[in-house]
Amino acid sequence: MDPNHGVLITPLTYIYLGDVLDHCVLITETLNQLKNSADGMIGLIFNTISATQNESMRQLTTATIIFLPLTFITGYFGQNFQPFTVLQEDIGYLCVPSLFLFLWTATPGPSRESHSLTVGQLENRGPGGCLHHHRLAVGRYL
Repeated sequence: MDPNHGVLITPLTYIYLGDVLDHCVLITETLNQLKNSADGMIGLIFNTISATQNESMRQLTTATIIFLPLTFITGYFGQNFQPFTVLQEDIGYLCVPSLFLFLWTATPGPSRESHSLTVGQLENRGPGGCLHHHRLAVGRYL
């Protein structure tokens, strides 16, 4: 072997290096499959945690719906000062809560049409779930 002319590679070495390349490609593909499987498992874990948190939030919302009006009524009728003349009147003590309830139900809330996404908007989501407003399609409501 003369160092001035380079290294000689025999045909048997070519075959060996080809096998090494095949093994490296196989290992790389296997690692990519394992990475994709791990990503899927992480997504599954996050979805499970999210479902559990959604159930907890549903239970807290139910408790709030039950106890918030009761707290208001208790606070209104449990006032601790002497000249509370509303309770001496025949029907006057119902006027304030009734007025509050009437105003609360009569006030128009946000309409469904202004805040809901259309099918076309869901189809035109970009990377990261962002809406591309210049590509929004008119569609039916979900």
